[in-house]
Amino acid sequence: MKDLILYDCRGPVGWLTLNDPDRHNTLTVDLMEALETKLRAIASARDVAVVVLQGIPKVFSSGHNLREIQERDLQDVYALFEQSYRLKRTIREMPQVIIAKVQGIAVAAGLELVAVADLAVAAESARFGTTGIRWGLFAARRVCS
Repeated sequence: MKDLILYDCRGPVGWLTLNDPDRHNTLTVDLMEALETKLRAIASARDVAVVVLQGIPKVFSSGHNLREIQERDLQDVYALFEQSYRLKRTIREMPQVIIAKVQGIAVAAGLELVAVADLAVAAESARFGTTGIRWGLFAARRVCS
């Protein structure tokens, strides 16, 4: 099984890459767990001062995996959104500066990851959107103090 999160430390900067191109870096339960675990480890180690969160060149993240949501009952969907909230809270509480580097699309919950970062840098090829709004879905929950 491939790593859903890649990490490379270059001096005071840690580079975290969402690495699920076949699913456009959708925020599956597995990817969110892997990302949160890695972020917590980076926060605890304090080996770097800055963390750059990026996707693959064409896709930062296309948000939650809608198939995964559709296959769950209401209680499990709630748990998935709580996990998403915890991930975003982890990003906000990191002692390191978090920079979202967006080169491709960042939509829905992928856009939420960009929004909770301390800084976002977007290439001209970056595209942003809240596609879930069509269905009345937006999982954001207040994560700022």
